[in-house]
Amino acid sequence: MSWAPGPGLMRWALAVVTLLAWSPILSVLTAAALADVLGCRLNEGTPHPCLLAGQDIGGTLYAMFVLGWLGLLTFPFALGTALACAVLAGRALWRRFR
Repeated sequence: MSWAPGPGLMRWALAVVTLLAWSPILSVLTAAALADVLGCRLNEGTPHPCLLAGQDIGGTLYAMFVLGWLGLLTFPFALGTALACAVLAGRALWRRFR
């Protein structure tokens, strides 16, 4: 008797890989948007002070922004998971309207 993963497990695995692959990109976008809303400087050189509710989050924004470099490694996986999700969605639509 052999064990084979079912479609539910494969979807969960795809969701986890998708989340991990897109997380550096989402981190950069979140840091940039938050810095823009708060009117703070944000670059890859050094952390700058940025106050949110009286707390300095400049170091956190800097770390989130620099994490974007990890995207160079994860971006191919992000494209692959986007393609896999598109194929799965296409198959589901094909089966539904067939």
